[in-house]
This record gives sequence, structure tokens and C-alpha cells, in this order.
Amino acid sequence: MANLRRLRGAFGKGEEEIVVSATSNDVLDEKSIVLEDIAPAYVDDYEEEHYKLPPETAEDFITEVIHARDNPTLNPWTFRTLFLGTGLATLGAVLATIYYFKPQTVVVSTVFLAVISYVLGEAMSTFIPRKTWLGRFLNPHPFNSKEHAMIIIMGSAACNAPAAIELLAVQKLFYNEEPSPAVGIFLVFASQCLGYGIAGLLRRTLVYPTKMPFPNNLPMVSLVEALHGEKSQVKNKLRVFYIGFLVLFFYEIIPEFIMPVLVGISFFCLAKRDSILFTNLFGGSNGNEGLDIMGLSFDWQYISNPSPLWYPLQTLFNSFVGYVLCVGVFTGVYYGNIWRAQDFPFLSQLLFTGESKDTTFVQYNQTAILNQYGEVDPVLLAQQGLPYFAVTFALYILATNLSITATFTHICLWNWNDIKSALDFISLANLIHLLSPWK
Repeated sequence: MANLRRLRGAFGKGEEEIVVSATSNDVLDEKSIVLEDIAPAYVDDYEEEHYKLPPETAEDFITEVIHARDNPTLNPWTFRTLFLGTGLATLGAVLATIYYFKPQTVVVSTVFLAVISYVLGEAMSTFIPRKTWLGRFLNPHPFNSKEHAMIIIMGSAACNAPAAIELLAVQKLFYNEEPSPAVGIFLVFASQCLGYGIAGLLRRTLVYPTKMPFPNNLPMVSLVEALHGEKSQVKNKLRVFYIGFLVLFFYEIIPEFIMPVLVGISFFCLAKRDSILFTNLFGGSNGNEGLDIMGLSFDWQYISNPSPLWYPLQTLFNSFVGYVLCVGVFTGVYYGNIWRAQDFPFLSQLLFTGESKDTTFVQYNQTAILNQYGEVDPVLLAQQGLPYFAVTFALYILATNLSITATFTHICLWNWNDIKSALDFISLANLIHLLSPWK
């Protein structure tokens, strides 16, 4: 992908600033722009102007970190790409699904995928000979950045557990139903294809704009460019990467194997271990233990999970404000005993009966209210009674539903131009063109 901005000098002085966002060489050809002609002017002109002012927008950050040159001779369609991409996608999908059902979710890092794919790709490029036709098929050329990027995309796309997995798990865990393997496979496949299809239709808005890699994908793009760039130009980046990689590689042995207690430490809980109040407020190293106020973690997997190193400060501040509000609302509602809050656990995702008390929590049997067809029977429901949530989980569901509406409001207020660009294809002229017969 080539993103070219502020190309004044390429078209002569005195002309107005031209902004080009090109996603492929085909787009450049359509605009009658030759990449080799404008790249030098772009680099000189932009770098001269760029370092005078700090970056302010997402486009400024992207154009500072990512170079604007594309090499169309690099081939990503190789056996190496398919083999490593499929293998890492399988590994990522398995790990993501396992951790999906754990209380503390650990996301499969794209940095891990980038590092392991780089090592394996370079190994295949180095050790597989190219003397025979089979060798040239397995190793046609040196491992390049486009192969690497495609492998990372394939692996990272599979590192998020599909939402359909939850439907299958709920049927088996709570309703004593055993979906057939065929139903499960086709359900997951259909849901994933639906999402990928929608993303493909909206690629002009979700993929092509220059600002889209910021901030989540910006470090990964910078890493790929550093690993495959000219060593003389990226030696400082590589030095920082290798030092950080080695330090964390050996450091993680301590919290993972030698001292697991370093995953989560609360001095308040250590000072008063027999206090339920302290556990609810300051606990948090175990699932549903507490709100983890002023807790410490020395495991980089948990520290880096919310991506604090590359999110903008305003995003981190908003997250912190949300956390403070969460602590205030949860503790206020629970200790105010609103909705019989203290008759149920402080943190839990289970259902409970109305017979629960602060000393005895009775779990709700949802199968007792279902008839032979798996439908809710009103008579059985009246006998069993309505289920109860833990008050914190009820507030979580309430906030989640409110956030959906808030998301639409935020998009309309801050991304209205993006919405218009996504709907540009809905025009009378374009619809007539789509309905016209092919020639």
C-alpha cells in the first residue's frame, strides 16, 4: 500500500497542494501518476516540512512512521505465505478459543505472530535450496515484507474467537444440548464470512483511508518495515526491538514459572486477608475476585493487554475515567443493597434464585423451566421463580446496551465524513451503471 500526501513539488511550484491516497498501482495508473516520478519529490518535500511541526492528526502520525513507497515487484503469493499463514492461523484460533473461556482473557499478540513468522520465513528462505523446481516452488525468492504482512493478517484474523462459539458452548453447558459438528462448523463459517463480507464491502472506508492503521496497527506496520527495511536506515529501530525482545523473553520466565504470584499483588489484601470488603475492592488477580483498586501486576502479558504504549493519551484517560466510574457505581449500588444486591455475589456472571441470601448463594437451574422443545414453559417458570443477576453483572449488561447507542452517536458526531464516503456508491448514476448490461 502506498499512501502519498502533500505532493506539491512533484507537479511544479505554485500549484495547490494535492493529496493522494493510493492503495495500489492500479489506482496510481488511473490517476495518471507515476510512483517513481513523485516519490522523490514527496520524500524531500514532506520531510523538509514535516520536522518543523509536531504531528497533530492520525494522518500525520501514519505518514511519519510509514514510508510512502511501494515495490510492486514483491510477490506475496507463495507457498511460504500459505503454509505459515495457515499454520499460525490454526495456532492462534486454538489459543484464542481456549482463553476465551478463562476468567482472565489473554489475547494472542500480533507481535508474537510477527516475530515467529519472521523467524520461520527467514529460516525457510535460508535453508530450502532453490536448485530444483520443487525448491523454487517452496522458496522462490528471499522472504519479503509483503509475504510477512500477509502471514500476519492471516494469523491475526484467526486470533479472535468467533461469537458463534459462545452459542455452541451455551447449548452444551447450560441446556444439555449437543450440537452436531457439522452444525457448529457451518455456523462459525457462516458468521465469519458474513463479517468478512461486510468488511470487504466497506473497504473504501475501513481499509483504504490513510488514518485507519492508527493507533492499533501502527506499531505492527512499523515493525514489519523495520525488519525488512534497509539495515542502515532502521538500525536504531532494530536495536530497540531486539533489546526489548530479549529482555522480555527472559523476564517472562519469572512471573510465568518461578513466581506466579507476581501476576497480581495487592498490599491491601495481604494486610487484611480475612476482610470480604478488602477482597471486593482490592482483589483482582483471580477471576471475579474484586475490582483490583491499586493492584500491581508484574506480568507483561497483562500489562500490555490494553495496549498502553501506543494508544493516545486521551484514549487512556477516557478508559481511566470509565474505570473510576465503574468502581464508584459498583460499590455504591452493592453496598447500598439496591435490588437486593448483597443477597448475591459481588462479582458473578451466573444466575441465582430468589432464595439466595448473603451467606448462601443458590444457583438458578435454567433447565427446570424448559419444556421438551427447549422453550420456556410459563407454568414451570412460575414454580421456579424469576432468575436474578449479581447487581454488578446487571450493571454491566445495562452499560453494554447503552454503549451501543452511544457508539452510533459518537460515529455520527465525529465520523460523519467517513459515513458519507462509505455511502458514495448509493447514487443515481452509479445505480444506473450497475443495472446496465455488461459489455
